[in-house]
Amino acid sequence: MPTHGKFNKYARPLDRTGLYNYPKDGCDWCDVFYDWLLFEEFGLDVALLMSNQPMHGCGAGCEFSASYYRAVNQWSSEPSLGAQVFFGARGSESHTGVVVGYDAAHVYAVEGNTGYSAGYSGGAVLERTYSRGDSRSSGYGVPRWSVAGGSEPVVDVSNVWRDAGELEVDGWLGVQSVTAWQEALGTHVDGFVSGQDLADWGYVPNLVAVERTREAYGSQLVATVQKVVGADVDGLMGPQTVRCLQAWLNARGFGCGEVDGALGPQTAMAVQRSINEGAWS
Repeated sequence: MPTHGKFNKYARPLDRTGLYNYPKDGCDWCDVFYDWLLFEEFGLDVALLMSNQPMHGCGAGCEFSASYYRAVNQWSSEPSLGAQVFFGARGSESHTGVVVGYDAAHVYAVEGNTGYSAGYSGGAVLERTYSRGDSRSSGYGVPRWSVAGGSEPVVDVSNVWRDAGELEVDGWLGVQSVTAWQEALGTHVDGFVSGQDLADWGYVPNLVAVERTREAYGSQLVATVQKVVGADVDGLMGPQTVRCLQAWLNARGFGCGEVDGALGPQTAMAVQRSINEGAWS
């Protein structure tokens, strides 16, 4: 509930739209500040599609906003302009800001609800500088710029996973894993899943965003996966395709567990292990 001293001009217009599960004026507002930037620039409907947020949801909380990006693979370990940088352990993020610049050594972010140690009693909007790879950052949510008439950033993640020799087997099919999968299959490489995003339907809070993505992108990766695992080739990563994928992975010893048609973390880890071992090449 609202905390005295944190009332701010960014939450008020968002509260009037009914965006969040309850009014947030007075609460911690770093995530609210980022939502306000998208809202002011693109309007509510487009901002929701860009960030995969639901109406009346928990998008004012950092850990929830991060999960909305991850649910539709709008997640990267690399910065890009305008991306939402998150801080804290993965799954329990506690602070966020917007990337306004980066170079080989640093990431520059503007953050709301910060500066308390410097004497800003209600928090402030300040620019911060971080080292690339700062352990405090869990990653970056990348808005779907295409729904606002822009183009998706080209994120070069090839060196990230190749330098380590393999993907991190963490159960998140994010930009690094998808890029590696696309390269292994020889399909269009953009770090984003084509057709329908790789997420269990139960974890997709805004199906309109998925429909827009399906219209905006081809289905090369999904269709190629379907051909390899023996599923019907329709370019949609639905439960039937996931069951075929799970059976294919289990038959080759990658241990995805139950063949239930839900692309959860265990199946995602099996996919990552299969990519690391060259099963798709």
